[in-house]
Amino acid sequence: MKSLSKRHSRDRVLRGLKLETLERREVFAVGGLDPTFGGGWGKAVTDFGGSTDWSIDSAFQADGKIVVVGGTTAGGGNHNFALARYNSDGSLDASFGGFAGIGAGRVVTDFAAGMDQAQKVLIQPDGKILVIGWTNPFGDETGELPGYENEPVQEHRWAVARYNADGSLDSTFGTLGKVVVHRPGEYDVVTVAGAFIVGDKLLLVSSAPETSLISRLNLSDGSVDVAFGNSGHVLADTPIAIRAAALHGDGIVLAGNAKVGNSMAFSRIHMNGMVDSTFGVNGLAVIGPEFTSSQLYAVVVQADGSIVGAGEKSVVRVLANGMADASFSVDGVARFEGELYQFYDIALGPNGTIIAAGYVNSGLNFAVVRVGADGAPDQNFGVGGVVKIDFGLFGFSADYGTSVLTYANGKILVTGIAGQDFGLTRINGAAVLGNPGGPFRPGGLLGQILNHPQSPGLLRLGGLTNLVERIDEAIARHRIGNTMPQNSSPSRPTAVPTSRTNSPSRSQRQDLIDEFFAGLGAELRTRAGAMASPGQFPYQVSL
Repeated sequence: MKSLSKRHSRDRVLRGLKLETLERREVFAVGGLDPTFGGGWGKAVTDFGGSTDWSIDSAFQADGKIVVVGGTTAGGGNHNFALARYNSDGSLDASFGGFAGIGAGRVVTDFAAGMDQAQKVLIQPDGKILVIGWTNPFGDETGELPGYENEPVQEHRWAVARYNADGSLDSTFGTLGKVVVHRPGEYDVVTVAGAFIVGDKLLLVSSAPETSLISRLNLSDGSVDVAFGNSGHVLADTPIAIRAAALHGDGIVLAGNAKVGNSMAFSRIHMNGMVDSTFGVNGLAVIGPEFTSSQLYAVVVQADGSIVGAGEKSVVRVLANGMADASFSVDGVARFEGELYQFYDIALGPNGTIIAAGYVNSGLNFAVVRVGADGAPDQNFGVGGVVKIDFGLFGFSADYGTSVLTYANGKILVTGIAGQDFGLTRINGAAVLGNPGGPFRPGGLLGQILNHPQSPGLLRLGGLTNLVERIDEAIARHRIGNTMPQNSSPSRPTAVPTSRTNSPSRSQRQDLIDEFFAGLGAELRTRAGAMASPGQFPYQVSL
């Protein structure tokens, strides 16, 4: 009879439940994939039609659209510039490109019969798109330069293209939208460490194992600015092998590895290419000592001039003067141990957070890490401050994150290589439950129920009675009548019991149960969005 009574009691509660269509409320788990991106998958993959495509950099347009650039074997030649533009939801923008048999949303540009690769993208204030990279007119063919006869010549020259809003080349720039910069009589080996719009100029900084080439072009037509340095160029002989660059006040900060000792390091130069001897120790800031044979691949400058870099297994910060920042983690280095991480890009997020993206060697997946302003890994982000993303194309794919952008609301966009295609993913960077300021807030009812000690691993709700008990507990913990949680909605009921000894009213339960089920579907979609294939659903729900 006791068992029958329980069943009848549960039946009465079931009859009392009514599921109604409510306003849209999403549940975005911090560090989870954003189900509003990529058609609910949280990811997007783009194929250009060649055997291999790879993306290197990305940028936001003012309208929220996303431009991603890199290279492709499509379109003739060896390697060509590849661009794709996406709407804010991750779908390809049909109003962009689609020329010469390349699918809508995509553009391929060939500079010569050799090898071309886009490495940086900038959006001009007028909306035109600048893509900067290199071209090697010799490709893999026999070279003709003196001293290089009958040998492959790896001479990379600056290559810059400018595109109109529809993806067509801008004929007012260079020769039919393209510029190749070569110093007559010189042998240049350049890849792009940095590209910056400074007023009406385009400043280019090359990465190099020895001497870096800095060049400046006129934005108006792409011509070399002969008023800069030596006929438009400056050579910088720095104490580091340069991988990345960023503007730093009236100079340029460089990141890479020290030529002596081969440790991760920063340096700073003036615009004339001279090393700033007041930076660090004689112009050099070495990160170590355990980072011998390591490199920094990315650099960004904070508002106070502090310099943040990312490389192998670490995010590092030095003060504006190049000295170690003792307030950042341990000795200025946030370490990610246990697995082999390689970080290729870095960005600043809200509230002083720092995000680095790259890959993790185990499984060859995207890896994204977030640290706080103090350098401590953000324990609310992924697992121990790390999120790993597997695109899972055709079973196994080698996936590498190469660029990261952040949104004002904390979301994170990572682009890179998914197998042999462009890959994009968007991550929820904030624990926002529901409408901003709405009832699904961090620590709110749904979060408490889903994180209940009885719900480890699988999403299991141990029966409806148990659910109602948890709702009672959640109400008691909220103590809404006396201590309204921060950021809670003023429209929430205020006459709610603050103790389990005072049972909530049926209407209060009903409101919360309706709210719970409205959010539950969104939570399941969020979690399912992390799966490799839509339709796979490993979570069990038992009511």
